[in-house]
Amino acid sequence: MRAVRDPDPSPADVVARQLLEVGDRLCRQFAVDGGPTAESVREQVRRARAEFGSPAVIAYLPVLIERALRRDLTVDRSNRHEDRTDGQPRA
Repeated sequence: MRAVRDPDPSPADVVARQLLEVGDRLCRQFAVDGGPTAESVREQVRRARAEFGSPAVIAYLPVLIERALRRDLTVDRSNRHEDRTDGQPRA
């Protein structure tokens, strides 16, 4: 059965869909190999969206959130790897 798409989604609906895609991409990249959980990454996306408030131009919101979280998650990942002294993940 084919999904029915809204022929004219609202800008908020478009951004919500894009942010789900951002969360999926970030989860695939960071929520693996002892990284944050997928739910943690998705929660960070939700918090980042709330921090941006209601910008006048929401078309760039998913890009801005993904860039900010990618930077934060990359730093977190490199810190985890530096903290491993005996080859074992930190507790």
